[in-house]
Amino acid sequence: MKFNSSALFLLIVFFIVFMPPVTFAKEGALQVKVERIKKSQGQLHYQLFVCPVNKELSWQELTPTQSGQLPIKQKELSFTLKTLKTGSYIVRVFQDINNDQQLDYTSSGIPKEPFGFSNNPSLLMGKPMAADVCFNYPLAEPLVIKLNNRKSRKKRKHH
Repeated sequence: MKFNSSALFLLIVFFIVFMPPVTFAKEGALQVKVERIKKSQGQLHYQLFVCPVNKELSWQELTPTQSGQLPIKQKELSFTLKTLKTGSYIVRVFQDINNDQQLDYTSSGIPKEPFGFSNNPSLLMGKPMAADVCFNYPLAEPLVIKLNNRKSRKKRKHH
C-alpha cells in the first residue's frame, strides 16, 4: 500500500482531532525548610504521606511514601522530596537529639524531642489529626515547618 503525502497528512490530522489527549501527571520536587532548631545536634527525621481520603485515619494507619534523616548542624535545615505528583500531602518531622531513631515521649505521652508538621498546627490539644496538616502540591514556595520545642521547666528552689 502506497501513501501519498496528502493522505498521510489527513491521517495525522485525524489522529490529532479525534484521539483523546494523552496526559502525564507532572512530577516535581518539594523544597522543605525546617526552622526553630534550638540544638544543633542529632538527626532530623522526616516523613512524607499522601493525605488520607478517610479523614478519620490515625497516624498508625498511614504509611509514609518517602522518609529519611539528615544530620543537624545548624539552626535551619532544608531538604528536597522528589517525584511528587500534583496532590495533597503531609510532611512530619522530628529532631532525634539522642540518636535512638525514634521520637521519645514522657510517661504522660508528651514528646520529649522537637517535632513539627506541615501547616504548623497548634499543638495545645495534642497531636493533630492527619487531615488537619494536609497541603496541596505544587506550592509556589518552599514548605516551612517550625519545630515545636518542649519548654523545660526549671525546678523551684525551696528556701
